[in-house]
Amino acid sequence: MNSQREQNGATNGSRMLTLVASDVAPVGGMERAAYELSRRLVDRGWHVTVIARSCALTPGPNVRFIRLRSPSRPVSVALLSDAVLATLVLVRHQPGLLHTINPTIIHRADVITAQFCEAAFRGAGISRARRPNALYRFNSWLTSWIAMLFERWCYHPRRVGQIACASDGLRRDTAKWYPQIADRLRTIHNGVNLDAFQPDETVRARVRGELRIADDQLVALFVGGDWHRKGLRHALDALRAAPGWTLAVVGSGDPAAFAEQIEAAGVRSRVRFVGRQTDPVPYFVAADALVAPSYFEAFSLVTLEGAAAGLPLIVPRMNGTEELVDHGVNGWFTERDGGAIAERLRMLRDDPEARDQMSRAARESAAPYDWDLIADLYEELYAGLSSRP
Repeated sequence: MNSQREQNGATNGSRMLTLVASDVAPVGGMERAAYELSRRLVDRGWHVTVIARSCALTPGPNVRFIRLRSPSRPVSVALLSDAVLATLVLVRHQPGLLHTINPTIIHRADVITAQFCEAAFRGAGISRARRPNALYRFNSWLTSWIAMLFERWCYHPRRVGQIACASDGLRRDTAKWYPQIADRLRTIHNGVNLDAFQPDETVRARVRGELRIADDQLVALFVGGDWHRKGLRHALDALRAAPGWTLAVVGSGDPAAFAEQIEAAGVRSRVRFVGRQTDPVPYFVAADALVAPSYFEAFSLVTLEGAAAGLPLIVPRMNGTEELVDHGVNGWFTERDGGAIAERLRMLRDDPEARDQMSRAARESAAPYDWDLIADLYEELYAGLSSRP
């Protein structure tokens, strides 16, 4: 198997890649990253075989899709199913370099894109359970155990060529927990499609009309699932002391779990739960600031997308944000605290000129993360692997 892979992928001219991921689609975080990278590789002449549950790439002579018939929920079952089915596929088929999104297979991979570090997440003592009942807690524990098992297996010098970490912070976390592969780590950030986040007054007016937001109200945007881990309660707390702002919450979760907090704060009329969106871009375009007080991220794609949309960033210092946010220029680092967030919202409300300057700076800060530039880095990485004897 290894000799066949080397034979297929050792020549720069072959440009053949097998990508293993959960889903390859322009939604979510890891799914979108896999989609944007593979789409650009295909456009550049690569022959890409995708092994995943779903693939949104346009069919063509350079695209081959092998579907994994595994469930997407619960996550613990999905992880095991994907690993078993992908392994069976790879026994029969593997042209070119083998690239996986996260450590998820038994085979040796040439490249692993690390979008998360389970060991670091467990060390932070944060639960990923979406609801506080026994069944969700058990699934959270089992998912973590399975993810740790794959990390310990895959992060071994004999089982991986290079690991591309989505942020400098994630690279440091991975090196700390897996020092045996520290010399194989490098940072290749997630990217963003800058053209998709262009300001559009028509879209902005339409979305604000659908959300029943008055012209004189500003919109703070919160995006993501796992609302407890993402710190939604802090964003809701901020509304009490930040009149003039409405909070739009984009993502799946349980609004009822926050109903008591919202009523106690007296901000019911200024909260909009819009659910999970196939295309969240219009909500970025309609917003005036991004509030993302998450407790743990490997690289916050939401923060990068907020910057691309020209939203001042109100975030804690963590992986990804520390590389993107220039404090006081394109946003602020804040504590995970409603009062601290509210103070920044009031500053943006009271100084429209400063808000406009911060918006321009935010968009400029996203430019180095354009997906075409990120694809260049991956091609350089592949070339280095292919040129090895």
